[in-house]
Amino acid sequence: MKTIGIMGGTFDPPHFGHLYAAKAAYEAAKLDHILFIPNGVPAYKASEGRVTGKEHRYAMVQRLIAEESWCELSGIECEREGNTYTADTLLELTGENPDIQYELIVGSDSLKEMKHWYHPEIIFRLAGVIVLLRNWDTAETLVQTVKRYETEYGAQIRFVPFEKQEISSTLIRRKVKNGERLTGLVPEGVEQYIAEHRLYR
Repeated sequence: MKTIGIMGGTFDPPHFGHLYAAKAAYEAAKLDHILFIPNGVPAYKASEGRVTGKEHRYAMVQRLIAEESWCELSGIECEREGNTYTADTLLELTGENPDIQYELIVGSDSLKEMKHWYHPEIIFRLAGVIVLLRNWDTAETLVQTVKRYETEYGAQIRFVPFEKQEISSTLIRRKVKNGERLTGLVPEGVEQYIAEHRLYR
């Protein structure tokens, strides 16, 4: 059975930090490949109205992973109308691919919030969870959260050490606004796309 990691997010814009995180999960968990899924209209940001158009974010992720044979891109959420939810995405993916095991890749901060996500019972039933343990995290600090999810939802959770990079979408947007180069933060193709479409000005 194939095991595919899901790397979801707003990707506004995508950057090397996303790629490093995906690679850490891919290698440590011995996944077959990583599926990048840009959010269409993420429910938790829908009210803010400040998310770059999904067609731009999809195109930038395409450029981020262009040279990475272990990555694939899915437009499953960008193609969906209205708010997008992880539970709905997993229902669709597992319905189309019942022989594939999906693993949701999240940070420790997201793990703690998953009980508040839309239908967490569906998420934990349909996918395992790979938690990226960043520099300041330890598995011990999350043990109560994991035990609760295992008891309530039958969750299957594993940890992957990850050295967090000092890269963020917020930093990149600020640099673009200030007219600074993005060397070492994003691939050249992403930087060119941002410039051509005058994003984050």
